[in-house]
Amino acid sequence: MATAGHRLGSSLGIRFDFNNFILWKEKMSMTIDINLVRFSNYDINTFKDDFAYITYDNISYGNYIRNLEVDLKASALKIPVIFNYNFSKGKIRPYFGIGFLNMIMISQNKNFVFESYYKRFNHSIPPYSIGYTARTGSKFMTPTNNYYFVELSYENTQSLDIHNFYQFKTNSISFIAGYSF
Repeated sequence: MATAGHRLGSSLGIRFDFNNFILWKEKMSMTIDINLVRFSNYDINTFKDDFAYITYDNISYGNYIRNLEVDLKASALKIPVIFNYNFSKGKIRPYFGIGFLNMIMISQNKNFVFESYYKRFNHSIPPYSIGYTARTGSKFMTPTNNYYFVELSYENTQSLDIHNFYQFKTNSISFIAGYSF
């Protein structure tokens, strides 16, 4: 098991908001996002398992890694489904939401091979992960009932494998800004 940290990446997506989907709870809404996310630099700090090996740019590394910067060149499709509580219905609408998250890997750097995962999944990053998300933010309404929004989001995902060694886990905090029409 490796401990590592991501650096800034980019995201582009579309958001579907469903307001008043529960008739008697007008402050509740549901949001479904479809985001294309790009993971770039990844710092591998240390290994916790003696049987983990990495190959990056045709160089093999064993469990002695203390610091290795890898360009994952990975793209993923993130699809969170979030249930929001809106604190007000005025021009500024703060909200809090929780939900679940699906992450599907679309592409990744073929020059980066995490051998234990590669033997099991034929990829260094497992192709599917599931998790949960929590976010808080505010909508700034326009006269045409469109809105700008800013939010802070926390996401926790892991691959679906019973064996603890193969559970690829990610945690991320994101700042998201956008416009809804």
